[in-house]
Amino acid sequence: MLALCAGALSRIEVYAYRRAGLLLDSDLEWLLSIAPGGSNATPGLNAETLCNLIERAFVIDNVAHFEALYAAAERWPALRARYTIWFDGVRLDSPGAAQAREQQEQLRALENSIPPPIVPDPASQVLARLAEAEAGRWQAWWQLTYYLMLTPKSRALAYDLDYFITAMPGWAEADDELRRRITVSAERYLTDAETSTDAWLGHNPCPFK
Repeated sequence: MLALCAGALSRIEVYAYRRAGLLLDSDLEWLLSIAPGGSNATPGLNAETLCNLIERAFVIDNVAHFEALYAAAERWPALRARYTIWFDGVRLDSPGAAQAREQQEQLRALENSIPPPIVPDPASQVLARLAEAEAGRWQAWWQLTYYLMLTPKSRALAYDLDYFITAMPGWAEADDELRRRITVSAERYLTDAETSTDAWLGHNPCPFK
């Protein structure tokens, strides 16, 4: 991410990182810390790119975000200039207001082109499939692994050959008790699951091609 901050990225290009889940709300604190005047100010960064990244990580209705942004803007004139409309106000018929409206329309067009999340609440689906697996339906365990791959913002299924459960978003969000239940259920799945491997392994053509 630090190397990204040193290059030149437009607002639209930065939005693509946000859309892909590579730029998160939680990145705002770090971005402000490496900006001029921050606690870990880093030389050699592209000011425009850094402002664009901050803008996309910032959540307008998050009070903590606004307070951190305001404090950082007081230390970094370039950031304050980016948000001058918010901090100082602007005439509605001014060039600055016109530019802000144009940029907002561009981002709104991008937002409208995004398909809805495929599963708005994957955590509840994990719990539901886990309960089924614990009740004896062994097929539910591999189904829950699909939900472990997702976040509430996921708009496509993850790669279905990614078997590293502990690297999945759902695992990261799970508490210790839920992780224990998932692990116990996985052990039961390995014992109880029926497989058709003998029906296709070594045969040509393979039915999964």
